[in-house]
Amino acid sequence: MSKEQRTCIYCRTLTSGAEGFAHIIPEAVLQNEWTLARGAVCDHCNNYLGELDAALVQYPPVSILAQFFALPGKRGVPRHALGGIALTVRGDGKRDIELTAHDPEYRVNAEGKNTVRVLLMPPPTFDLLKYRRALHHIAFNAVASIVGEAQVLRPEFDSLRKYLRSPKRGEAWTYAEAMAPTDERWRLRVGWPYENDQNFAKIDLGLIVAVVGLHPDQDFAPIKRAGFSIIDPSVVQGSGFGLTHVAD
Repeated sequence: MSKEQRTCIYCRTLTSGAEGFAHIIPEAVLQNEWTLARGAVCDHCNNYLGELDAALVQYPPVSILAQFFALPGKRGVPRHALGGIALTVRGDGKRDIELTAHDPEYRVNAEGKNTVRVLLMPPPTFDLLKYRRALHHIAFNAVASIVGEAQVLRPEFDSLRKYLRSPKRGEAWTYAEAMAPTDERWRLRVGWPYENDQNFAKIDLGLIVAVVGLHPDQDFAPIKRAGFSIIDPSVVQGSGFGLTHVAD
């Protein structure tokens, strides 16, 4: 296969077409083949931005998704530990998950079944600043895949490009989050990068849906009206994630 020279969408250096693939959904979450063409991202930028993936999978809704389904990572196998959630696959194929839960609440639901609701907290190493950028990294790669590399090389994306490659100290862009609808849970995808003349990307991460803006000063009011919680720059610590289990 011939190699095609391209321009890296992050640093604008010329690439050879022999570079590694840049994934839209990081393989830290799930091994997959949704990638940009070789050379769309240079190896230096791809490796540097790949460091954000660790923050993404330390967020409880993402790590519990990966471990509950024993999703294969970059090496093609499930991970023993991810975001403080340990996974053991027994010889009979059944899976055991160990996690540290906070503030358990035991109740009986309307059907008479016992339920327990727990709060999952990010591990102490979780970095919310990197998690924010990880979401924007997914969005930028997805937009490049959807509208083409030439479009995201335009100056209107320079602010996002700079935020991802060389953020200012403590720089934090707003994002929004909501629980995924019950019938849409366990799905990984990115959609609607352009909505009502506002540039947003919607990222389905299984249990949650995140919305990020592709420009720094976007109006999140319509997103809030749609039922999302807005995590603005004043939020500096990762919050807990409530999970309810119904006993068999």
